[in-house]
Amino acid sequence: MPEFIEDTLRTGQIPDGLLDILGAGAEGDAALCDQAVSNCGFREDCELLGQVVHGLGEEAVQRLIETLQSAPANEATEVIGLLSQLSPEAVERILPARLAQWPRTSA
Repeated sequence: MPEFIEDTLRTGQIPDGLLDILGAGAEGDAALCDQAVSNCGFREDCELLGQVVHGLGEEAVQRLIETLQSAPANEATEVIGLLSQLSPEAVERILPARLAQWPRTSA
């Protein structure tokens, strides 16, 4: 699956059928998107990953929200960019409380 996401970033387009393939395992594939976004160097790539996660549906977005709510700081910070696109209200609601919990070096 990581190869499919890498190909999507390389071509700049979501191939036909990719969301169907990824949707079969939305929770694990949302995690792949988490990992991919941490390696993104370009805004366009991050926006494309946002489209992929959006295409996976509300379950994938909810998984990212849960990551922000309860994951360790280094893992939670990686989803903030995607969630800012997909659910900015969740970021506004959750992030202030999480920042207070994290070590200063993470914030």
